[in-house]
Amino acid sequence: MLNIYIYINMSYSIQGIINVKRLENGYTITLSKTNMGSDQDKFLNAFEKTMQEVLEDGPIYDIVRLKPENELNYQEGEMLAKHLTVMVSHLLLEGFAIYSLSVEDIYVINNSKYLFTNPERCVPVTPAKRIIQPTNHARGTYIAPELVSLPSRTPIDRATSNWCIGALLMQMLFQSQDQSKLLQIKETSLYYFIARCLDKNVELREVLYM
Repeated sequence: MLNIYIYINMSYSIQGIINVKRLENGYTITLSKTNMGSDQDKFLNAFEKTMQEVLEDGPIYDIVRLKPENELNYQEGEMLAKHLTVMVSHLLLEGFAIYSLSVEDIYVINNSKYLFTNPERCVPVTPAKRIIQPTNHARGTYIAPELVSLPSRTPIDRATSNWCIGALLMQMLFQSQDQSKLLQIKETSLYYFIARCLDKNVELREVLYM
């Protein structure tokens, strides 16, 4: 009985700021805000709004970290793209962009809702819609080639960084970065979404799921 009680009331923290607690009938998520207008608060504001929009205030009965070996089908890829679009939009309103990305930064709720959880992958966006390569960024698995070779403190169009989202989707859908595999879903919304993220013209890498 004691072991069951411990399991039911298990709690843990994601990135030290997103607190997950398992209850008898599901999970609750609370956020560690400082309420001082910090970068942490801005990220959590975006996360909270994304969570409300994606979950639609429904219950949480399952939450697991996305794994690289979990190949997604088309419908799951669509949901991942849509939910990342929501998070990117709310982050931009808070003045941030996702700079790089790893599969482990994503958590899956209720087997169908995808939430980006890592503020260390984000950088500020200037009023001129530019991002500046940070000197101490915790680089994820996927990062735009232009950003890898960019000298520190050099401004570049914020849309450049959206490459990482397309690369993540390629990996989860095809377990590959071979863009010819996109032809398997040609003429679909997801095809055009990924193609935009990976566009050679960095200014055209807008994250907008149609």
